[in-house]
Amino acid sequence: MDKDPVPIDSRSDEQLLSEHLKGDSEAFSALVRRYQRDLYHFLLRFLANPMAADDVFQETFLQVFQSAGTFEPGRAFRPWLFAIAANKARDYLRSKVRKQAFFSPDV
Repeated sequence: MDKDPVPIDSRSDEQLLSEHLKGDSEAFSALVRRYQRDLYHFLLRFLANPMAADDVFQETFLQVFQSAGTFEPGRAFRPWLFAIAANKARDYLRSKVRKQAFFSPDV
């Protein structure tokens, strides 16, 4: 048996991220499933818009996927993930304000 004897859902976030970096796509999927509820609700409270929360959730995990190699060993994954999500949510809100200002007619 070649696989890790520890079930995927029992592995730490940091182990899953490390396994993702080694090419294990199931490890990344496990991270997404693990944080799907908590992160989505965090974003929903932050943005007060279900569609925006869903979009930013996807953008967050895209950023995690792309930036996984920059994750510092020894750090905790959860705060890193939520910091990325908060930054993506702020970017969304700033973008929304800019669009409203640009498309608002002068009164």
